[in-house]
Amino acid sequence: MNVFKILSTLPLLENYNNDINEWIEELTESFELWDIKEQERRFILCKECVNKEIRYVLDELKEKNNQVPSLKEIKIALEEYLEMTSSVKYWNLINLKINSNESISNFNYKYLRKYNDIDSNIKKLITVNNYVNSIRSRIYPCLRILEEEIEDIKEAIKYAEKVERIEKKLNLNLNNIYKNKSNILEFLKANLKN
Repeated sequence: MNVFKILSTLPLLENYNNDINEWIEELTESFELWDIKEQERRFILCKECVNKEIRYVLDELKEKNNQVPSLKEIKIALEEYLEMTSSVKYWNLINLKINSNESISNFNYKYLRKYNDIDSNIKKLITVNNYVNSIRSRIYPCLRILEEEIEDIKEAIKYAEKVERIEKKLNLNLNNIYKNKSNILEFLKANLKN
């Protein structure tokens, strides 16, 4: 096993804008790809993916527990160190936007990962309108969710994926069909206000 090759493929935390969940997920996939199962080796490689300050935090965690920390323990320690409070997680989710060429299902995977990482009391603050705002650049799914008056966030997520599949089957690209996009965006803005 070539250590330098492994190191070159590992995800660096700094490239994930402190999205610890996504980083841990990518790190886990890398460990599985390279068949790295030993906790100590995972820990050592994990430390290679972070800056000096965070390495120090991880070393302190190992010393405090007197054992090699699991990825879950590492996640908790990093969230605490980086001050990833429930409020920060909430705002990260609210400000998450779909990329122009990203499928709704891929976006929803990220959205749900962030949503599920939020405290249950904070989840109550997240509305379907927040979700629609996150996919606002996809006019047809937004219109359909608003038209159906869906109130459950998970139902809205499933419905958006269904609408996207229909859109693809019909080979619709409604974002290009609508000549006067500003009218539709105004409609969405008016309906997104709480």
